[in-house]
Amino acid sequence: MTDQTDLDLLKVALKNGMDSATRAFSRLIADEVKAEMIGLNVINVEQVGATMMNQEELVSAILMKITGELEGAILFTLQPQTAIFLAKTLIGDKSKSQTLNAMDQSALNELANIITGNGLQDFENMLGVNITYSIPHNTQDTLSAITDSIISEFAERHEKILMIELNFIFSDSHKLKTFFFISVKASNPLLNTLQYKSFHAIDKVIKVNTAEFGIGKSGQILETNGIGSCIVVCLYEKFEKTGALLHIMLPHCENTALNPLRFADTALPFVLNELEKIGIQKKNLEAHLVGGASMFSDVEDHLKLGEKNREAVEILLTSYGIPIKSKDIGGNTGRNVKFFLDTGTVEVSIK
Repeated sequence: MTDQTDLDLLKVALKNGMDSATRAFSRLIADEVKAEMIGLNVINVEQVGATMMNQEELVSAILMKITGELEGAILFTLQPQTAIFLAKTLIGDKSKSQTLNAMDQSALNELANIITGNGLQDFENMLGVNITYSIPHNTQDTLSAITDSIISEFAERHEKILMIELNFIFSDSHKLKTFFFISVKASNPLLNTLQYKSFHAIDKVIKVNTAEFGIGKSGQILETNGIGSCIVVCLYEKFEKTGALLHIMLPHCENTALNPLRFADTALPFVLNELEKIGIQKKNLEAHLVGGASMFSDVEDHLKLGEKNREAVEILLTSYGIPIKSKDIGGNTGRNVKFFLDTGTVEVSIK
């Protein structure tokens, strides 16, 4: 049985994941994001709908399933106007359009993928467990209809559920409401391990979020998570055992006021310049590429965003004379990357 001590311990682990997800979200929209935990309780599966307010409210929702050593789901909800505002912010669209197009939906799905990847990876590392999550599914419906589908799936196998409610607050008062639903049966072994875990970061690991870059030397590891249609570029100088990792979201920058590290055509020159400042020359670099997946087939078959990201990066690397030594590109699954600077090895795990 999950007791209050278990839940208090779980809050400690969740805070680390929340902090990581918040930093990634903030970086993507170039604005401050705050996270708050609203509730964390064990309830009967049938009570899920009753605990969520405004059940008949129409929402834009993104649903992801969790499998592995945890079984459950993650639900992101936005008021329709907030969804439009957030999507346009993510892609730098300054138009006055009041509808969500295919690119907007893809951007929201990618955000959910990035938040989940960053948040769960910290949680996963602390617990020493394996957690897998599905590609995001985007829908617009009443909150009651969405929660009914979650209840019907869980009720077949579980009596109780651990429900965690979070809010990500951005652009003053906009909210991305986030709900975690975890099988209590699945969560108990994990909760027990929390008593024996230390929550200190490993100093040699440099965490890189989306639209960020990291530079390190031998003995360090550059790590990034939640790679969907994004492209991760790992640059390595084998003589100095120095490397850089950049996590690119889109191929081309059309608004110079936005963070240049989001776009291939501005991020790569920026990072190469930073490497030159510490004596690393382009002619000695080699590149490894990861990502470019088609995560959301109904949208990306048309947009081909992952493919466009790959093409933009490959053209730029060729122009700089930097050879591509390896590629883990395409498909329809998310990835995480660890870049070991002792050897230049790139370790890719599928999520």
